[in-house]
Amino acid sequence: MRFEEPQALLLLPAVAAAAALCWFTFRWKDRTLALFARGETMPSLVASVSRGRQRAKVVLGLMALVLLVVGLAKPFWGETTRGAAPQQADILLVMDVSLSMAATDVRPSRLEQAKAQALALVDRLQGDRIGLVVFAGAPSLRFPLTYDYGAARSLIRAVEPDSAPSPGSALADGILTAVRALRQSDAPVRAVFLLSDGEDLGSQITMAVQEAVAEGVAVSTLGAGTSQGGTIPVRGPGGTMTLKRDRSGQIVQTRLDAGALESLAEKTGGRYALATDNGRELVALYQRVQQQLNSRVSEQQSVAEDLGSWFVVGGVLLLMVEMLLPERRGARRRPNTAAVLPLVAVLFAGACTGDSGPIFKMNEEGAKFFKEGNFPAALDRFRQAQVRRPDLPPLTFNVGGALYKTQEFDRALRETQRVLDSDDAGLRARANFNMGNAYFKKEQYQDAFDAYKRALKDNPLDLDAKINLELTLRRLEERQQQQSPPGQTPGQDSPPPGGQSPPQPQPPGNNPPGPPGQPSDNTQPGPAQPDPSAELRRALRDAGQEVDIEDALRILDALRLKEQQMQDRFNRQPPGRGPAQRPDKDW
Repeated sequence: MRFEEPQALLLLPAVAAAAALCWFTFRWKDRTLALFARGETMPSLVASVSRGRQRAKVVLGLMALVLLVVGLAKPFWGETTRGAAPQQADILLVMDVSLSMAATDVRPSRLEQAKAQALALVDRLQGDRIGLVVFAGAPSLRFPLTYDYGAARSLIRAVEPDSAPSPGSALADGILTAVRALRQSDAPVRAVFLLSDGEDLGSQITMAVQEAVAEGVAVSTLGAGTSQGGTIPVRGPGGTMTLKRDRSGQIVQTRLDAGALESLAEKTGGRYALATDNGRELVALYQRVQQQLNSRVSEQQSVAEDLGSWFVVGGVLLLMVEMLLPERRGARRRPNTAAVLPLVAVLFAGACTGDSGPIFKMNEEGAKFFKEGNFPAALDRFRQAQVRRPDLPPLTFNVGGALYKTQEFDRALRETQRVLDSDDAGLRARANFNMGNAYFKKEQYQDAFDAYKRALKDNPLDLDAKINLELTLRRLEERQQQQSPPGQTPGQDSPPPGGQSPPQPQPPGNNPPGPPGQPSDNTQPGPAQPDPSAELRRALRDAGQEVDIEDALRILDALRLKEQQMQDRFNRQPPGRGPAQRPDKDW
């Protein structure tokens, strides 16, 4: 047994002194009574007094004091292994958008069925990041891993058969793009969900499987279509609908290759499922990923059991018994309610608070290290507190702040993201502010812009967030200017976010977190397809009344630029490869 506050044990000699005083008091009373009454008068004077009860009351009181002193010393005994807060997964959807996915052997089409499955998955995500790769003859990353489920829904709905750069069916390239995008992820579980009819896996599928296995990425597959197959409606000359034909003039009949998809999933450690009208098969694959997370023992730590509260409870109970025990024979002791009720309150307080004392001390030590600039030590203390109470958002916020200071921006984002479900608007504002700082450090300026904007929604008076929002907007404009034709002068380099306070440690709160909130629907990066006036109205509504029409236009321009840059980056023709030739089989 060890004690967290051993100095409290210095009170035990005082208890021993009290015991000695009680013994001398009993001796003095016996001698005084013997001098006052002698012979036959003694029994009549002390007939109603129980010397045994008097001594029992003293013993109970002394035992209670010993237990209370030991409880104040906060004893710990043994060890138990506790896990930290649950971690999240990174998931990349790989969606086939080749012409074969327009087949109508399932209604309304294979592609629409796959999109419905993907949207159902986004609705079930619980703090996991998601990204999307589309492919036909070549792959294209539509959006990288993100927590912004609103953007994910919008971009998934916008997927069409012409979303990929070229016709064909380069399934292996789509998987390789997803696996390589997951290389930078530090998530304990990384998964790829392939949504395809599997009709043509291509010659590079073996390499894709080997790379996925080497990276530890499981590829689960969802088959779209039927084994009987169907025709592919296409728009012909003049806009009339016709059926897809091959070069010999025969109507194309495309079929689901379930065996190939199942084999691909088995080789990489994933699962295969057939998409149905139920629309929940992809969610079932995601639930398997969640089971993997739950089965992992992540960041476990041996923690000694706190016995202090039990000693305090025992001491209070003994005091209550001592107060209720009468000294005289045959007497009924009427309880002193004014004295008993406070003891009962202390009893229940000790039972309810549990180990909140050590948690508060760990958090205070972490805050002290944080102020001193010893961020690894601060992270260690915050983690110890979080292990004991993973349900307290302020403790998770502190862990995220310490991770940010140790330059672990991805882990900081992952931890801080979990705070956004808190009912505390002030805590949410600080969490979004810190996420904006982390995104800025990673040069993900659009994500930083969105985070600062969410911080201002919860705290419109946050001047630091307003300053950082403007600086982030400048960075977005500079990127646009760097893409300008030669002869135009790019904007001057702006400093990193300034004016803002670093992530500050937050003491643990007394109230448990409320129910999770709905993800915010902010202005999202995406194709420049929607109605500009509708986009402008949404930007103004989300940003608040302080944003004028010129700022809103600048925001929209920056969003469109980000999407264009992302497409240019991932759709660029590899060096040494000539212009893409239209394949014989382009569906």
